[in-house]
Amino acid sequence: MALEQKLQEIITNSGLAATAAKVLDSLHIRHVATVAALAKTSQPFVDIVLPKYMAALADPKPEEAVAAAIWQVVWEECTQERKTRVAQAMASLPTGHSPIVAGTPGASATPSATASKPPTTLAPGVWQQRITMYENFYTPKRTFPERLLIGAEKTLARMVHEHEESKMYSLINLGEIMQTRHFNAMGDVNQQATRETQRTLTLEGGEITEKRSPTWQPTSTWQVIDGLEATRWAIVFAQWASEEETSHVIEYYVRIARQLNSSIWIFNEWWKHSFWKIAMRMRHGCTFSKAAQDIIADQAEYQDFLHRRRNQTPPPKRPRPGDEYESPPKRPRYGDSPRGGKGKKGKGKGHDSQADKHHEKKKLTKEDICRNFNKGNCQNAQCKRAHICSACFEKKKRFRHPEKDCRASSKKEE
Repeated sequence: MALEQKLQEIITNSGLAATAAKVLDSLHIRHVATVAALAKTSQPFVDIVLPKYMAALADPKPEEAVAAAIWQVVWEECTQERKTRVAQAMASLPTGHSPIVAGTPGASATPSATASKPPTTLAPGVWQQRITMYENFYTPKRTFPERLLIGAEKTLARMVHEHEESKMYSLINLGEIMQTRHFNAMGDVNQQATRETQRTLTLEGGEITEKRSPTWQPTSTWQVIDGLEATRWAIVFAQWASEEETSHVIEYYVRIARQLNSSIWIFNEWWKHSFWKIAMRMRHGCTFSKAAQDIIADQAEYQDFLHRRRNQTPPPKRPRPGDEYESPPKRPRYGDSPRGGKGKKGKGKGHDSQADKHHEKKKLTKEDICRNFNKGNCQNAQCKRAHICSACFEKKKRFRHPEKDCRASSKKEE
């Protein structure tokens, strides 16, 4: 089947070989709108077309980077042509009609997105479309680990909106996806997601918004690694970068987490500090891969950050969202009466003073008792050992306190 005339003109004017039309025809890409709707950016389209185009060329072949740039120009011209056609069609409609076409200005992958408020859900079909695109890209076919992200659609919708619409990239907390997804890394039901969290309704700008408790932060090395793995696939899903580029960045953070396994709070601070720098650079047009590579290469900044944080006191631990802190119950003292009140001897309320005294004596061992005191030689006023008899635990010196009298007095007490 022949290509559309406009698509054929774009290919010819771009300088591609005649085999380019055959490559697109073999992929069932025969229309300008198909090229524009195939991907939100040029990179996924180039990744699909370039390998087959280079394989179909005869020698001498151009440089792969040059061919990739030409295919990028083809995608951009097709996208611009489609926008022009949609604008012409909308101009011919009566006033009050404003249809939204996917992949055009005004169309959002997230239906609830506004200019000031990020979306909370993905548009219908976006989940299946992106997973199918990922799985069909590889030969043999690969499976996308969607169980690591199911339930975290709010975070994914925000990331897609930031990448395709607002360009206002923000931090991805390590516990953000782990806290809301339906399954954990082992494939079991995530109990943390099923637990009810504290919610507060507030009025902001004339709209009722819902505020939840603060995002949970990982406290161990394995929790950090699980959070990094979930973040890696979220970035691939949102198409911030390719899987290879994202894996290289995440592996760097995994190495840092293993080095700071005894100070996870420092790693959490470094993740927030470095990822915010990546997000701010992406807001100015830099790619995720380039911004992350600059962070990895700047070891001086990391060492300075590490030195300053190690001299600080770690923040206090806080319970997970939904957990109410309960202090552990106090253990009953030795000799406490289960009914309260006075003990047998009657000198204290709720416990037997003689039994308590005997219990305190038995806590000491011979290593806690000063040997020089029992020999009569200890003159140190700051001695940290107990100055008592090593046999009956009385405050007497052993050399003035015969062993037979010592045993007799201890038997009387018993």
